[in-house]
Amino acid sequence: MKKIKTFNYLKHYREQSGFSLQDIAGVLAMHPATLSRIESGIITPGIEVIFAYHFILDLSIEKLFKEHVIKVVKSCLSNAEDLQEKLLDQRSTTSIHKRLSLIEIIISRLEELESQYE
Repeated sequence: MKKIKTFNYLKHYREQSGFSLQDIAGVLAMHPATLSRIESGIITPGIEVIFAYHFILDLSIEKLFKEHVIKVVKSCLSNAEDLQEKLLDQRSTTSIHKRLSLIEIIISRLEELESQYE
């Protein structure tokens, strides 16, 4: 089976916190073997597991996915800039102006995040 690298920090942070796999599995009403496979990257966790680790271990989502945050930010920024260019090429309408204004907000937010993570 191919491992899913996105979730490889779950085990690290759980062990660092001192919580046992069995206890976290019990809190999640999940079999420990299933949780072990999630932590190993064999199974993709559901949103409930991700948020449980976020809340239980008191970790930011960014910290849980530290290797992937900048990749996602850069990808979204590139896509937003491409969309902005496409909208600029279209005939000017009120709808297009509104969309461009909102895309500019998105780009600004993503640029700010990009500078925080570089």
